[in-house]
Amino acid sequence: FTIEPATLEAIKEHAREISYVARERIAAEFEKMWVSPSIKRGINALVATNLVDYLPGNIRETQGKWMYFQATEPAVGWAYMAFLNEDWQTIVQGYRLSNKTKAFMQQVMTAYDKLQEGWQPLHYFEYELEVLEAAYDFAVWQNVSVPFSKDQIAVSKVNLPIQTKQQLAVNGHDFIKWNGGKRGPWIKVVMDQVLEAVLS
Repeated sequence: FTIEPATLEAIKEHAREISYVARERIAAEFEKMWVSPSIKRGINALVATNLVDYLPGNIRETQGKWMYFQATEPAVGWAYMAFLNEDWQTIVQGYRLSNKTKAFMQQVMTAYDKLQEGWQPLHYFEYELEVLEAAYDFAVWQNVSVPFSKDQIAVSKVNLPIQTKQQLAVNGHDFIKWNGGKRGPWIKVVMDQVLEAVLS
């Protein structure tokens, strides 16, 4: 598919009028792009038509960063777009994204930061597989070296000694009982220590 030349020129001429289109409608079109096998062509077309100058985000400046992007879930595209922008809240507010998408974006970016230091068992426990895999992809797309394959993420996660906190042999009530009924923030501290000890 190529854009007919006269249509392409018309888009360029009227690009600023994209500002009058509902952000939800624009977001819906982006979500189709995020899962497309031709994402790079879509990004290039947005830049070539100057539409990016009237849309939230710095797509023009980060155009080359989309070269290797590929996803099956739209949320990964939003997370990557946010990752490439210094002020990721601009993306959330600019496209009126859901709280669910916002939470996913935050988790992926945090997981990516922790990946730079090396994921620990606690990280595999805390984050869903989709979050960890997206953070791994971000590193690959940024040409950051990762000392393990993407397939190993699921293996590391499934091999954890427990998958949920409910599987711990003790809970907060046990510690309250053993401590003579005293409640307080210390319970969370102790339970976090127990969790990390079991996972390690």
